[in-house]
Amino acid sequence: MLLVLCVAFDAPASVTESQIAASIEGMKRYLYAVQNKTGDWESKSIAASHSGGQTALVVLSLLLAGESHQNPRLSRAINRLKDFMKEESRNPETMSTYAVSVRTHVWSALPDEFHPWLLRDAKWLMDTAKQHQFGTFDYQRHKSSRIDNSVTQYGTLGLWEAAKRGVAVPDTIWQALQAHFIGGQQANGGWDYNHTADPTGSMTAAGLTALIICRQQRYGRAKAIPEPLVSAIDRGHVWLNRNFDGPRNPPFGSWNYYYLVSIERVALAGGMGEIGGEDWYRVGARYILDQQVTDDGRSDQGSVGRQPWQTAFALMFLSRGNYPVWVGKVAVPGLRWNIRPDDVHSMTSYLSDVAERELNWKVVSVDTAPELWVNAPVLYLTSSDAVELNADQQRRLQRYLDLGGILLANPVGGSTQFSASIRRLALRLFPRFRMRPLDDAHPIFTSLHRLDVDRTGPIHGVSNGVRELIILVEGDWSASLQSGVRRGGFGPWPLATNLFVYVTDRGRIPGRLASSFEHRIRRPTTGHALLGRLRYDGEWLPEAAAWEQTANRLFNRTGLNVRTADIELESLATNRDGPALAHLAGIDSVHLAELELAAIERYARGGGTVLVETVGGRGDFATKVERQFADRLGTAAVPLSKQSPIISGEGLEGADRIGRVSYRRRATAVLSVRSRPRLAAFHFDGRPAIIISREDLTLGMLGTRHWDVLGYDVDSARRLAVNLMLWCHAQRVNLEREMAQASGG
Repeated sequence: MLLVLCVAFDAPASVTESQIAASIEGMKRYLYAVQNKTGDWESKSIAASHSGGQTALVVLSLLLAGESHQNPRLSRAINRLKDFMKEESRNPETMSTYAVSVRTHVWSALPDEFHPWLLRDAKWLMDTAKQHQFGTFDYQRHKSSRIDNSVTQYGTLGLWEAAKRGVAVPDTIWQALQAHFIGGQQANGGWDYNHTADPTGSMTAAGLTALIICRQQRYGRAKAIPEPLVSAIDRGHVWLNRNFDGPRNPPFGSWNYYYLVSIERVALAGGMGEIGGEDWYRVGARYILDQQVTDDGRSDQGSVGRQPWQTAFALMFLSRGNYPVWVGKVAVPGLRWNIRPDDVHSMTSYLSDVAERELNWKVVSVDTAPELWVNAPVLYLTSSDAVELNADQQRRLQRYLDLGGILLANPVGGSTQFSASIRRLALRLFPRFRMRPLDDAHPIFTSLHRLDVDRTGPIHGVSNGVRELIILVEGDWSASLQSGVRRGGFGPWPLATNLFVYVTDRGRIPGRLASSFEHRIRRPTTGHALLGRLRYDGEWLPEAAAWEQTANRLFNRTGLNVRTADIELESLATNRDGPALAHLAGIDSVHLAELELAAIERYARGGGTVLVETVGGRGDFATKVERQFADRLGTAAVPLSKQSPIISGEGLEGADRIGRVSYRRRATAVLSVRSRPRLAAFHFDGRPAIIISREDLTLGMLGTRHWDVLGYDVDSARRLAVNLMLWCHAQRVNLEREMAQASGG
């Protein structure tokens, strides 16, 4: 099984999405700046035997970085690749495995009209492998017994891309590649360049990637994977974890950009979130950013290294490695959690095609910090065995779910003991919420594809009233996923699509580095504020962790330390150390008692502020409370004006000027909202004291992107919450100052 190192949690290294985006743009500018007048990127320093290879590499890197093939400059380069192929038809000896393999990636990334070019290059690769004594690859197509794991890696990658686009690659080729890399693996688990020297990082990554590809291509429908292949992959992982040296290619630290792309390939193929206890993408990205020449007026405008191919490798790494991670496969020590090792990879590949956007996945150890998991909105747990987590593992899983994640559980072979253990686990984690069958109106059956619940098999879920926390699919999803056979209309494929749409607001998912969890930094504390979460007879706290994110952002910006306290609603007005802001949250319609209404009014008239919110935005909670106060006060709540400090941020250090907000896609469709906040308030002495939000703020603050939430998107919800808390704190400070002055203090 895949080995996962357990590491202590710490705040991630300082590499941000904006830095990555700026770096990518600089590299693209540089590559276009050095494009030849002929439209290619060929160089005299590149061997003639690899003619067209550097151009193919640069074109691929630009496509991966989001450039359109219709961009005139890129379109011209693609046409140059066709010119190289025409020249090759006249002089076949000029064809290079490196160049042809990279070209297959280019054709695979382009529309179907380029498919004939893919077929032509794929055929050349297959014929070349057949010419080699060991069924592998040399620089060109000729009878050869030369061993070269680097060029063989690229030949394998080229055939893999072709196979993913429907090209039939004979099993005899995969069989030969599998035998070659198993036979060439050294006793310590690593691979070298030609089976004559000590292992290197780049060649070990190459060997691992090739074997993972062979496993996917050969054993998708097999009941078992041969033990020699399983063992070789496990030992390769052990070598990489033990010898990982950040961005430097062990043992010599040479060819580092080539090495980083090799690491990226094996990590993405095998779902490796960390290598050697480090986030390989953050480490590599930091190295590239440090090496990159900045755009300060020099002609190279953001290059790395001295050749375009080096910048192309770096651009490929930054772009492809930062594709969004949508799911984490849960690794549990002692549990057979990886019986079907390519199920999640297959599902992710399928969703990438459906979304027309590349997605990533990763393995998540249940013994690591859940704050490291949250950039994946779904965790996938599967086995045929019963799942027994210790207390710490249960705590970590619950923390992930509280932070907005969802657990998708699936029994291998329909195992009843696995399903029973998930039900027990759900009861321990959420004793207040029962597991129930999901009906045909649930988003997993409706969010994109309209599915027949009777054909999917039993699907159960645990919800807190606004979102699913755990989904248990009783049918054997992983068998279909492992096979890679995509049968539309039923089975896991459309269900997986609906799940993806449900948890990402129809595909709104940020890059790998963009975690929904904001870590608290080290800085001086400038003040303290209390947030009261009001408790009443009802579902008063569906999302306990929501304010944690706002509190961290407030502290990071201003040093204001916000702590939370749960306060009985009836005792709000008599609380000696009343909160700066009291949050009254709920879902469905509720009727507050007279004592509760009176407590809120006394607290608000005394200078306090109450936020009344319908969590999830689908129920009538805030609307009902608003009506009760309108009847009690004889006046209606009025919309907050854009001049209100809560909206404008005026006079509040660390606040945002919120001219416009963004809503979730479903909210814009159902509510016909535009770009203004829809907060309303009952005013006392000209001050908004009871603030009403019929739309969701909580799930936005939490960082979830669920499709069926009617409310603000993540960034807008957090900006509104920060402004509101800063304003309430300022009001409390002013009130305490006035009281002190009045008492002669």
